Amino acid sequence: DGWTRYILRRALRDKLPSRVRRRTSKGRLRANFARNLLEMNTGAVDRLISGEDAERVAPYVSLDVLAEAQGRGDAEMLWAGLQLATWLRQVEEMS
Repeated sequence: DGWTRYILRRALRDKLPSRVRRRTSKGRLRANFARNLLEMNTGAVDRLISGEDAERVAPYVSLDVLAEAQGRGDAEMLWAGLQLATWLRQVEEMS
């Protein structure tokens, strides 16, 4: 019901510009998320497709499909693969 946004805006009132803090629309983060994942986290994506994480996720997903996703810039598919790899790594560490 808007409480989270209210609390964040109030807590950040000295940090955020008034124009940002008082806007009623939601921010569009998809483009920035995709760009950051594809351009700035290339090491994580490379480990997912052809590195140590590839071995972890291969029983569950097609590495060719992940490579194609990287080629077409499908950040959402890559993010799902990265989440799976992280979860599998954590499960291995707990064993």
